[in-house]
Amino acid sequence: MSIENTQRIIKVIPATQRHFGSNVNNIANKERVCAYARVSTDSEDQLNSYNTQCEYYNNILSNDPNIVYVGLYADEGITGTKMKKRKEFLRMIEDCKNGKITRIITKSVQRFARNTAECLTIARELKDKGVTIKFETSGIDTIDPNAWLVLGIMATIAEEESRTISHNITWAYQKKFERGEYAGSGRIYGYNMKGGNFKIIQNEALVVRKIFDLYLLGNTLRAIKRELEKQEILTPLGRKKWYVTTIHSILTNEKYKGDLLLQKTYKADVLCERKVNDGAKAQYYVKDNHLSIIPKEMFDAVQTELQKREDRKKEDIGIGNYTNDYAFSSIIECGECGSKFRRHSQWSLDHSKKVPIWVCTKHQKHKNECDMKPIKESSLEQGFLEALQVLTSNRKDILTRVRENINTVVNKQDADTLANLLQSLELKQKELVKITTQAAKPNEEEQTKTSQLITEIKDISEKIEMAKKNTDNISIISYRLKEIDKMLKGVYTEFNKDICKNLIEKIIIKDKHTATYIFKCGVALDQTL
Repeated sequence: MSIENTQRIIKVIPATQRHFGSNVNNIANKERVCAYARVSTDSEDQLNSYNTQCEYYNNILSNDPNIVYVGLYADEGITGTKMKKRKEFLRMIEDCKNGKITRIITKSVQRFARNTAECLTIARELKDKGVTIKFETSGIDTIDPNAWLVLGIMATIAEEESRTISHNITWAYQKKFERGEYAGSGRIYGYNMKGGNFKIIQNEALVVRKIFDLYLLGNTLRAIKRELEKQEILTPLGRKKWYVTTIHSILTNEKYKGDLLLQKTYKADVLCERKVNDGAKAQYYVKDNHLSIIPKEMFDAVQTELQKREDRKKEDIGIGNYTNDYAFSSIIECGECGSKFRRHSQWSLDHSKKVPIWVCTKHQKHKNECDMKPIKESSLEQGFLEALQVLTSNRKDILTRVRENINTVVNKQDADTLANLLQSLELKQKELVKITTQAAKPNEEEQTKTSQLITEIKDISEKIEMAKKNTDNISIISYRLKEIDKMLKGVYTEFNKDICKNLIEKIIIKDKHTATYIFKCGVALDQTL
Protein backbone atom coordinates (compact mmCIF):
# COMPACT_ATOMS: atom_id res chain seq x y z
CA MET A 1 0.00 0.00 0.00
CA SER A 2 1.43 3.37 -0.93
CA ILE A 3 1.74 6.23 1.52
CA GLU A 4 -0.49 8.43 -0.66
CA ASN A 5 -3.50 6.20 0.00
CA THR A 6 -2.98 6.00 3.80
CA GLN A 7 -5.21 8.23 5.94
CA ARG A 8 -3.25 10.18 8.62
CA ILE A 9 -4.31 9.61 12.22
CA ILE A 10 -3.84 12.46 14.73
CA LYS A 11 -3.77 11.55 18.43
CA VAL A 12 -3.90 14.20 21.13
CA ILE A 13 -1.57 13.69 24.11
CA PRO A 14 -2.98 15.74 27.05
CA ALA A 15 -0.62 18.17 28.85
CA THR A 16 0.73 16.82 32.11
CA GLN A 17 2.51 19.99 33.30
CA ARG A 18 0.58 22.20 35.71
CA HIS A 19 -0.54 25.65 34.55
CA PHE A 20 1.23 28.39 36.48
CA GLY A 21 -1.17 30.23 38.73
CA SER A 22 -3.81 27.52 38.73
CA ASN A 23 -5.74 26.96 41.94
CA VAL A 24 -4.94 23.44 43.08
CA ASN A 25 -5.35 21.77 46.41
CA ASN A 26 -2.67 19.09 46.03
CA ILE A 27 0.35 20.50 47.87
CA ALA A 28 2.75 18.58 45.62
CA ASN A 29 1.45 20.51 42.59
CA LYS A 30 1.23 23.93 44.23
CA GLU A 31 3.42 26.82 43.09
CA ARG A 32 6.60 27.17 45.11
CA VAL A 33 6.72 30.96 45.45
CA CYS A 34 9.40 33.23 46.87
CA ALA A 35 9.69 36.99 47.19
CA TYR A 36 12.72 39.16 46.43
CA ALA A 37 13.39 42.57 48.02
CA ARG A 38 16.34 44.93 47.73
CA VAL A 39 17.41 48.43 48.79
CA SER A 40 20.63 50.05 47.59
CA THR A 41 21.44 52.44 50.48
CA ASP A 42 21.41 52.49 54.26
CA SER A 43 19.31 55.65 54.50
CA GLU A 44 16.38 55.68 56.89
CA ASP A 45 13.76 56.03 54.12
CA GLN A 46 15.22 53.13 52.16
CA LEU A 47 15.41 50.92 55.24
CA ASN A 48 11.78 51.69 56.00
CA SER A 49 10.94 50.65 52.45
CA TYR A 50 13.02 47.49 52.89
CA ASN A 51 11.26 46.56 56.14
CA THR A 52 7.88 47.31 54.56
CA GLN A 53 8.66 45.04 51.59
CA CYS A 54 9.76 42.21 53.91
CA GLU A 55 6.72 42.53 56.17
CA TYR A 56 4.32 42.72 53.21
CA TYR A 57 5.60 39.58 51.46
CA ASN A 58 5.90 37.54 54.64
CA ASN A 59 2.33 38.38 55.67
CA ILE A 60 0.61 38.07 52.28
CA LEU A 61 2.39 35.10 50.75
CA SER A 62 2.71 32.99 53.87
CA ASN A 63 -1.07 33.13 54.31
CA ASP A 64 -1.97 32.21 50.71
CA PRO A 65 -3.41 28.65 50.77
CA ASN A 66 -2.96 28.21 47.01
CA ILE A 67 0.85 28.33 47.09
CA VAL A 68 3.83 27.01 49.01
CA TYR A 69 5.73 30.03 50.32
CA VAL A 70 9.44 29.23 50.04
CA GLY A 71 10.49 32.43 51.82
CA LEU A 72 11.97 35.88 51.34
CA TYR A 73 15.32 36.64 49.69
CA ALA A 74 16.51 40.15 50.50
CA ASP A 75 19.66 42.21 49.83
CA GLU A 76 20.13 45.25 52.04
CA GLY A 77 22.28 48.24 51.02
CA ILE A 78 23.41 46.54 47.77
CA THR A 79 23.52 48.02 44.27
CA GLY A 80 21.34 46.48 41.56
CA THR A 81 23.80 47.08 38.71
CA LYS A 82 26.02 44.08 39.51
CA MET A 83 24.43 40.69 40.08
CA LYS A 84 27.60 39.13 41.55
CA LYS A 85 27.46 41.51 44.55
CA ARG A 86 24.00 40.36 45.63
CA LYS A 87 24.41 37.21 47.71
CA GLU A 88 20.72 36.66 48.41
CA PHE A 89 19.82 37.22 44.75
CA LEU A 90 22.40 34.62 43.66
CA ARG A 91 21.14 32.18 46.29
CA MET A 92 17.59 32.64 44.98
CA ILE A 93 18.66 31.98 41.36
CA GLU A 94 20.52 28.85 42.45
CA ASP A 95 17.43 27.59 44.31
CA CYS A 96 15.36 28.25 41.18
CA LYS A 97 17.74 26.17 39.07
CA ASN A 98 17.60 23.37 41.66
CA GLY A 99 13.79 23.24 41.45
CA LYS A 100 13.06 24.69 44.88
CA ILE A 101 11.24 27.71 43.40
CA THR A 102 8.78 27.97 40.49
CA ARG A 103 7.72 31.60 40.83
CA ILE A 104 9.30 34.89 42.02
CA ILE A 105 7.33 37.90 43.25
CA THR A 106 9.14 41.26 43.41
CA LYS A 107 8.11 44.88 43.72
CA SER A 108 9.54 46.29 40.48
CA VAL A 109 12.08 45.82 37.71
CA GLN A 110 14.33 48.33 39.54
CA ARG A 111 14.35 46.12 42.65
CA PHE A 112 15.13 43.00 40.57
CA ALA A 113 17.99 44.47 38.45
CA ARG A 114 19.26 47.78 37.03
CA ASN A 115 21.33 46.14 34.33
CA THR A 116 19.27 45.52 31.18
CA ALA A 117 21.37 42.66 29.85
CA GLU A 118 21.51 40.81 33.17
CA CYS A 119 17.80 41.33 33.86
CA LEU A 120 16.67 39.86 30.53
CA THR A 121 19.26 37.07 30.55
CA ILE A 122 18.28 35.87 34.03
CA ALA A 123 14.56 36.16 33.28
CA ARG A 124 14.94 34.01 30.12
CA GLU A 125 17.15 31.44 31.88
CA LEU A 126 14.57 31.09 34.65
CA LYS A 127 11.70 30.78 32.16
CA ASP A 128 13.55 27.89 30.50
CA LYS A 129 13.63 26.25 33.94
CA GLY A 130 9.89 26.78 34.35
CA VAL A 131 10.28 29.72 36.74
CA THR A 132 8.23 32.88 36.15
CA ILE A 133 8.62 36.37 37.60
CA LYS A 134 5.91 38.84 38.54
CA PHE A 135 6.80 42.55 38.85
CA GLU A 136 3.96 43.97 40.90
CA THR A 137 4.10 47.75 40.34
CA SER A 138 4.39 47.47 36.55
CA GLY A 139 2.02 44.52 36.18
CA ILE A 140 4.61 42.56 34.14
CA ASP A 141 4.47 38.78 34.41
CA THR A 142 6.88 36.61 32.40
CA ILE A 143 4.22 33.90 32.21
CA ASP A 144 2.73 36.09 29.47
CA PRO A 145 4.68 35.91 26.14
CA ASN A 146 3.64 39.48 25.35
CA ALA A 147 5.31 40.80 28.52
CA TRP A 148 8.89 40.44 27.26
CA LEU A 149 8.91 43.56 25.12
CA VAL A 150 7.62 45.65 28.02
CA LEU A 151 10.15 44.00 30.36
CA GLY A 152 13.02 44.98 28.04
CA ILE A 153 11.82 48.59 27.97
CA MET A 154 11.41 48.72 31.76
CA ALA A 155 14.83 47.17 32.33
CA THR A 156 16.40 49.79 30.05
CA ILE A 157 14.62 52.56 31.96
CA ALA A 158 15.88 51.08 35.26
CA GLU A 159 19.45 51.01 33.93
CA GLU A 160 19.26 54.64 32.79
CA GLU A 161 17.85 55.68 36.16
CA SER A 162 20.79 53.97 37.83
CA ARG A 163 23.22 55.71 35.46
CA THR A 164 21.68 59.11 36.27
CA ILE A 165 21.91 58.44 40.01
CA SER A 166 25.52 57.32 39.59
CA HIS A 167 26.43 60.49 37.68
CA ASN A 168 24.87 62.63 40.41
CA ILE A 169 26.77 60.79 43.14
CA THR A 170 30.02 61.03 41.14
CA TRP A 171 29.49 64.79 40.72
CA ALA A 172 28.91 65.17 44.48
CA TYR A 173 32.08 63.19 45.26
CA GLN A 174 34.04 65.27 42.76
CA LYS A 175 33.03 68.46 44.55
CA LYS A 176 34.10 66.93 47.86
CA PHE A 177 37.47 66.00 46.36
CA GLU A 178 37.95 69.55 45.10
CA ARG A 179 37.30 70.83 48.64
CA GLY A 180 39.79 68.29 50.01
CA GLU A 181 37.11 66.32 51.87
CA TYR A 182 37.41 62.57 52.44
CA ALA A 183 34.49 60.77 50.78
CA GLY A 184 35.41 57.15 51.42
CA SER A 185 32.97 54.73 52.98
CA GLY A 186 35.35 51.88 53.84
CA ARG A 187 36.92 51.28 57.23
CA ILE A 188 40.50 52.47 57.77
CA TYR A 189 42.43 50.27 60.18
CA GLY A 190 43.79 52.38 63.03
CA TYR A 191 41.16 55.12 62.72
CA ASN A 192 37.58 55.67 63.84
CA MET A 193 35.81 57.56 61.03
CA LYS A 194 32.61 58.73 62.76
CA GLY A 195 31.44 62.12 61.56
CA GLY A 196 34.10 62.22 58.85
CA ASN A 197 36.84 62.87 61.42
CA PHE A 198 39.96 60.72 61.82
CA LYS A 199 40.20 59.58 65.44
CA ILE A 200 43.09 57.25 66.27
CA ILE A 201 42.26 53.83 67.74
CA GLN A 202 45.30 53.29 69.95
CA ASN A 203 45.47 49.46 70.01
CA GLU A 204 45.20 49.30 66.20
CA ALA A 205 47.69 52.15 65.79
CA LEU A 206 50.23 50.09 67.75
CA VAL A 207 49.86 47.29 65.18
CA VAL A 208 50.34 49.74 62.30
CA ARG A 209 53.53 51.08 63.91
CA LYS A 210 54.75 47.51 64.48
CA ILE A 211 54.29 46.72 60.77
CA PHE A 212 56.26 49.82 59.73
CA ASP A 213 58.99 49.08 62.30
CA LEU A 214 59.38 45.46 61.19
CA TYR A 215 59.61 46.43 57.53
CA LEU A 216 62.25 49.11 58.05
CA LEU A 217 64.27 46.68 60.12
CA GLY A 218 64.61 44.43 57.08
CA ASN A 219 61.67 42.02 57.38
CA THR A 220 59.82 40.97 54.24
CA LEU A 221 56.03 41.13 53.93
CA ARG A 222 55.82 37.38 54.51
CA ALA A 223 58.03 37.61 57.59
CA ILE A 224 55.76 40.36 58.99
CA LYS A 225 52.72 38.20 58.23
CA ARG A 226 54.24 35.30 60.18
CA GLU A 227 55.14 37.56 63.11
CA LEU A 228 51.62 39.05 63.33
CA GLU A 229 50.05 35.59 63.23
CA LYS A 230 52.55 34.29 65.78
CA GLN A 231 51.50 37.08 68.15
CA GLU A 232 47.82 36.28 67.39
CA ILE A 233 47.12 39.83 66.21
CA LEU A 234 43.84 39.96 64.28
CA THR A 235 43.56 41.48 60.79
CA PRO A 236 41.52 44.64 60.04
CA LEU A 237 38.58 42.28 59.34
CA GLY A 238 39.08 40.49 62.66
CA ARG A 239 40.55 37.32 61.15
CA LYS A 240 43.55 35.28 62.30
CA LYS A 241 45.15 34.88 58.87
CA TRP A 242 46.99 37.89 57.43
CA TYR A 243 47.67 38.45 53.72
CA VAL A 244 50.78 40.14 52.32
CA THR A 245 48.48 42.34 50.20
CA THR A 246 46.88 43.69 53.40
CA ILE A 247 50.30 44.46 54.89
CA HIS A 248 51.45 46.12 51.66
CA SER A 249 48.31 48.30 51.53
CA ILE A 250 48.99 49.45 55.11
CA LEU A 251 52.62 50.29 54.28
CA THR A 252 51.58 52.37 51.23
CA ASN A 253 48.54 54.15 52.69
CA GLU A 254 49.37 57.85 52.98
CA LYS A 255 46.60 58.32 55.56
CA TYR A 256 48.92 56.89 58.21
CA LYS A 257 51.21 59.92 57.88
CA GLY A 258 48.25 62.30 58.17
CA ASP A 259 47.75 63.04 54.47
CA LEU A 260 44.96 62.26 52.01
CA LEU A 261 45.13 61.22 48.35
CA LEU A 262 41.64 61.57 46.90
CA GLN A 263 40.19 59.75 43.87
CA LYS A 264 42.54 56.78 43.89
CA THR A 265 39.95 54.79 41.93
CA TYR A 266 37.10 55.61 39.58
CA LYS A 267 34.30 54.05 37.50
CA ALA A 268 34.09 54.92 33.80
CA ASP A 269 30.43 53.87 33.80
CA VAL A 270 27.87 52.62 36.31
CA LEU A 271 28.09 49.10 34.82
CA CYS A 272 31.91 49.03 34.75
CA GLU A 273 34.20 47.68 37.45
CA ARG A 274 36.07 50.22 39.57
CA LYS A 275 39.57 50.91 38.21
CA VAL A 276 42.80 52.20 39.71
CA ASN A 277 43.21 55.85 38.74
CA ASP A 278 46.52 55.81 36.86
CA GLY A 279 46.06 59.30 35.45
CA ALA A 280 42.67 58.98 33.76
CA LYS A 281 41.09 61.30 36.36
CA ALA A 282 42.43 64.21 38.39
CA GLN A 283 43.62 63.43 41.91
CA TYR A 284 43.78 65.70 44.96
CA TYR A 285 46.46 65.52 47.65
CA VAL A 286 45.75 67.01 51.07
CA LYS A 287 48.69 67.46 53.45
CA ASP A 288 48.30 67.36 57.24
CA ASN A 289 44.59 66.53 57.05
CA HIS A 290 44.48 64.64 60.35
CA LEU A 291 46.59 63.23 63.19
CA SER A 292 49.20 60.81 61.90
CA ILE A 293 49.96 57.33 63.25
CA ILE A 294 53.35 57.17 61.50
CA PRO A 295 55.89 60.05 61.32
CA LYS A 296 56.26 61.42 57.79
CA GLU A 297 60.00 60.65 57.72
CA MET A 298 59.32 57.04 58.64
CA PHE A 299 56.54 56.68 56.05
CA ASP A 300 58.74 58.15 53.30
CA ALA A 301 61.61 55.88 54.35
CA VAL A 302 59.33 52.85 53.92
CA GLN A 303 58.32 53.96 50.41
CA THR A 304 62.02 54.23 49.50
CA GLU A 305 62.70 50.79 50.93
CA LEU A 306 59.72 49.33 49.03
CA GLN A 307 61.08 50.73 45.77
CA LYS A 308 64.61 49.53 46.59
CA ARG A 309 63.38 45.97 47.12
CA GLU A 310 61.31 46.12 43.95
CA ASP A 311 64.39 47.23 42.00
CA ARG A 312 66.36 44.44 43.62
CA LYS A 313 63.78 41.91 42.41
CA LYS A 314 64.16 43.17 38.85
CA GLU A 315 67.94 42.91 39.09
CA ASP A 316 67.71 39.38 40.47
CA ILE A 317 65.44 37.92 37.77
CA GLY A 318 66.62 34.38 37.14
CA ILE A 319 68.86 34.51 40.20
CA GLY A 320 66.38 34.59 43.07
CA ASN A 321 63.98 37.25 44.28
CA TYR A 322 64.16 39.12 47.58
CA THR A 323 63.45 36.57 50.28
CA ASN A 324 63.73 36.21 54.03
CA ASP A 325 64.14 32.43 54.26
CA TYR A 326 67.75 32.63 55.44
CA ALA A 327 69.80 35.16 57.37
CA PHE A 328 71.94 36.07 54.35
CA SER A 329 69.28 35.88 51.62
CA SER A 330 69.72 38.59 48.96
CA ILE A 331 72.33 40.55 50.94
CA ILE A 332 75.62 38.86 49.91
CA GLU A 333 77.37 40.45 46.93
CA CYS A 334 80.42 39.27 45.02
CA GLY A 335 83.31 41.73 45.26
CA GLU A 336 84.71 40.51 41.95
CA CYS A 337 81.72 40.51 39.57
CA GLY A 338 78.94 42.17 41.62
CA SER A 339 76.55 39.19 41.40
CA LYS A 340 74.41 37.95 44.27
CA PHE A 341 75.22 34.83 46.26
CA ARG A 342 72.84 31.87 46.51
CA ARG A 343 72.61 29.24 49.25
CA HIS A 344 73.57 25.61 48.50
CA SER A 345 74.66 22.54 50.42
CA GLN A 346 77.72 20.33 50.10
CA TRP A 347 79.04 17.28 51.93
CA SER A 348 81.43 17.82 54.80
CA LEU A 349 85.02 16.54 54.47
CA ASP A 350 84.15 13.29 56.25
CA HIS A 351 80.88 12.97 54.23
CA SER A 352 78.96 12.62 57.49
CA LYS A 353 76.55 15.50 56.80
CA LYS A 354 75.70 18.30 54.40
CA VAL A 355 76.80 21.83 55.31
CA PRO A 356 75.31 25.04 53.90
CA ILE A 357 77.50 27.22 51.66
CA TRP A 358 76.96 30.45 49.72
CA VAL A 359 78.00 30.60 46.04
CA CYS A 360 78.35 33.49 43.60
CA THR A 361 75.65 32.96 40.95
CA LYS A 362 77.94 34.00 38.09
CA HIS A 363 80.73 31.67 39.29
CA GLN A 364 78.13 28.92 39.54
CA LYS A 365 77.00 29.38 35.93
CA HIS A 366 80.22 30.61 34.26
CA LYS A 367 83.32 29.74 36.29
CA ASN A 368 85.60 31.28 33.65
CA GLU A 369 83.95 34.70 34.19
CA CYS A 370 84.30 34.83 38.00
CA ASP A 371 86.88 33.10 40.22
CA MET A 372 85.08 33.72 43.52
CA LYS A 373 85.04 30.57 45.64
CA PRO A 374 82.09 29.38 47.79
CA ILE A 375 81.89 30.55 51.41
CA LYS A 376 80.73 28.42 54.32
CA GLU A 377 77.65 29.76 56.08
CA SER A 378 79.31 29.13 59.44
CA SER A 379 82.20 31.43 58.41
CA LEU A 380 79.75 34.21 57.49
CA GLU A 381 77.95 33.79 60.84
CA GLN A 382 81.21 33.98 62.78
CA GLY A 383 82.28 37.04 60.77
CA PHE A 384 79.01 38.76 61.64
CA LEU A 385 79.43 38.04 65.36
CA GLU A 386 82.95 39.48 65.33
CA ALA A 387 81.84 42.58 63.40
CA LEU A 388 78.93 43.00 65.82
CA GLN A 389 81.34 42.75 68.74
CA VAL A 390 83.44 45.58 67.28
CA LEU A 391 80.34 47.70 66.77
CA THR A 392 78.88 47.11 70.25
CA SER A 393 82.24 47.74 71.93
CA ASN A 394 82.54 51.13 70.23
CA ARG A 395 78.81 51.85 69.92
CA LYS A 396 78.79 55.42 71.22
CA ASP A 397 81.83 56.62 69.26
CA ILE A 398 80.82 54.97 65.97
CA LEU A 399 77.18 56.11 66.06
CA THR A 400 78.27 59.63 67.05
CA ARG A 401 80.52 59.78 63.97
CA VAL A 402 77.67 58.48 61.79
CA ARG A 403 75.35 61.20 63.09
CA GLU A 404 78.01 63.84 62.46
CA ASN A 405 78.43 62.59 58.90
CA ILE A 406 74.66 62.76 58.34
CA ASN A 407 74.55 66.32 59.68
CA THR A 408 77.45 67.27 57.40
CA VAL A 409 75.60 65.93 54.35
CA VAL A 410 72.30 67.52 55.39
CA ASN A 411 73.87 70.92 56.10
CA LYS A 412 76.03 70.93 52.96
CA GLN A 413 75.06 73.89 50.78
CA ASP A 414 76.38 73.80 47.21
CA ALA A 415 75.25 73.82 43.59
CA ASP A 416 74.26 70.19 43.77
CA THR A 417 71.49 70.61 46.35
CA LEU A 418 68.12 69.29 45.26
CA ALA A 419 66.47 72.74 45.25
CA ASN A 420 69.18 74.22 43.02
CA LEU A 421 69.04 71.25 40.66
CA LEU A 422 65.27 71.56 40.30
CA GLN A 423 65.55 75.28 39.61
CA SER A 424 68.29 74.70 37.03
CA LEU A 425 66.18 72.02 35.33
CA GLU A 426 63.21 74.37 35.05
CA LEU A 427 65.35 77.12 33.45
CA LYS A 428 66.87 74.70 30.93
CA GLN A 429 63.44 73.35 30.00
CA LYS A 430 62.05 76.87 29.46
CA GLU A 431 65.04 77.74 27.30
CA LEU A 432 64.52 74.60 25.21
CA VAL A 433 60.82 75.37 24.72
CA LYS A 434 61.66 78.93 23.68
CA ILE A 435 64.13 77.82 21.01
CA THR A 436 61.89 75.08 19.57
CA THR A 437 58.82 77.34 19.33
CA GLN A 438 60.43 80.52 17.99
CA ALA A 439 61.31 79.29 14.52
CA ALA A 440 59.52 76.81 12.29
CA LYS A 441 62.88 75.76 10.85
CA PRO A 442 65.78 76.25 13.33
CA ASN A 443 69.18 77.21 11.89
CA GLU A 444 72.41 75.33 12.55
CA GLU A 445 73.27 77.36 15.65
CA GLU A 446 69.80 76.76 17.13
CA GLN A 447 70.02 73.02 16.38
CA THR A 448 73.38 72.85 18.16
CA LYS A 449 71.96 74.74 21.14
CA THR A 450 68.94 72.40 21.22
CA SER A 451 71.13 69.29 21.32
CA GLN A 452 73.26 70.86 24.07
CA LEU A 453 70.17 71.69 26.17
CA ILE A 454 68.77 68.17 25.80
CA THR A 455 72.09 66.73 27.02
CA GLU A 456 72.19 69.17 29.96
CA ILE A 457 68.56 68.42 30.91
CA LYS A 458 69.29 64.68 30.89
CA ASP A 459 72.39 65.21 33.06
CA ILE A 460 70.52 67.40 35.58
CA SER A 461 67.63 64.90 35.73
CA GLU A 462 70.06 62.11 36.62
CA LYS A 463 71.60 64.28 39.36
CA ILE A 464 68.11 65.04 40.71
CA GLU A 465 67.31 61.33 40.95
CA MET A 466 70.60 60.73 42.73
CA ALA A 467 69.99 63.63 45.11
CA LYS A 468 66.51 62.31 45.92
CA LYS A 469 67.92 58.85 46.66
CA ASN A 470 70.59 60.36 48.91
CA THR A 471 67.98 62.38 50.79
CA ASP A 472 65.79 59.28 51.20
CA ASN A 473 68.75 57.18 52.33
CA ILE A 474 69.66 59.79 54.95
CA SER A 475 66.07 59.65 56.28
CA ILE A 476 66.22 55.85 56.48
CA ILE A 477 69.62 55.83 58.20
CA SER A 478 68.52 58.51 60.69
CA TYR A 479 65.49 56.42 61.63
CA ARG A 480 67.46 53.17 61.80
CA LEU A 481 70.13 54.71 64.02
CA LYS A 482 67.61 54.98 66.85
CA GLU A 483 66.49 51.36 66.48
CA ILE A 484 69.99 49.99 65.97
CA ASP A 485 71.23 51.91 69.02
CA LYS A 486 68.72 49.95 71.13
CA MET A 487 69.85 46.61 69.65
CA LEU A 488 73.55 47.32 70.15
CA LYS A 489 72.99 47.64 73.90
CA GLY A 490 72.42 43.86 74.01
CA VAL A 491 75.03 41.12 74.41
CA TYR A 492 75.18 38.51 71.63
CA THR A 493 77.35 35.41 71.98
CA GLU A 494 75.51 33.21 69.47
CA PHE A 495 74.40 33.92 65.91
CA ASN A 496 70.81 35.14 65.64
CA LYS A 497 69.11 35.29 62.24
CA ASP A 498 66.68 38.08 63.17
CA ILE A 499 69.42 40.29 64.66
CA CYS A 500 71.49 39.81 61.51
CA LYS A 501 68.57 40.68 59.17
CA ASN A 502 67.74 43.73 61.25
CA LEU A 503 71.30 45.07 61.40
CA ILE A 504 73.03 44.12 58.13
CA GLU A 505 72.38 46.00 54.88
CA LYS A 506 74.89 44.14 52.71
CA ILE A 507 77.88 41.78 52.85
CA ILE A 508 80.54 42.15 50.14
CA ILE A 509 82.77 39.09 49.69
CA LYS A 510 86.23 40.34 48.71
CA ASP A 511 87.84 36.91 48.56
CA LYS A 512 87.52 33.50 50.24
CA HIS A 513 88.92 34.87 53.50
CA THR A 514 87.70 38.49 53.68
CA ALA A 515 84.26 40.14 53.75
CA THR A 516 82.94 43.64 54.38
CA TYR A 517 79.87 43.79 56.64
CA ILE A 518 77.84 46.95 55.92
CA PHE A 519 75.42 47.77 58.74
CA LYS A 520 72.13 49.60 58.19
CA CYS A 521 73.44 52.57 60.13
CA GLY A 522 76.04 53.09 57.39
CA VAL A 523 79.04 51.56 59.20
CA ALA A 524 81.23 49.17 57.13
CA LEU A 525 83.60 46.72 58.86
CA ASP A 526 86.10 44.33 57.21
CA GLN A 527 86.25 40.88 58.77
CA THR A 528 88.44 37.82 58.28
CA LEU A 529 86.38 34.72 57.54
